[in-house]
Amino acid sequence: MKEILISDLKEGVFFAKLICDKEGGESVEIDSRPSDAIAIGLRFGIDIFTTGQILNEAAVVISEEGDEDDMDLLKKTKKPTEEVKNKSSSKLGDFSSEKLNDLLNKALADENYERAVALRDELNRRN
Repeated sequence: MKEILISDLKEGVFFAKLICDKEGGESVEIDSRPSDAIAIGLRFGIDIFTTGQILNEAAVVISEEGDEDDMDLLKKTKKPTEEVKNKSSSKLGDFSSEKLNDLLNKALADENYERAVALRDELNRRN
């Protein structure tokens, strides 16, 4: 496999291709779900690319002036280690359930599933 290409964004849905080299130098493009393509790329150390248009359309910019609680939560939930999960869970306890639901919806929309799991677990712990 040569590379992964996040090739298109239509109506909020991403599309991806696995780019493979055949013998003789010919390339073959295989359509793939983006989540599968990214998982393959990460697992096997394959480069993942997209276009400038997709970045401009879908990018989320987090500024240093942003909501400090959101920035702290993002920093705490980036690593899936148990230590970070425990720390983030205690920090999540400071948020209202309404705020946690808002953050959960945003995490799901951004396909940040590690963050979404931490938020879901905190909401379940409260119920």
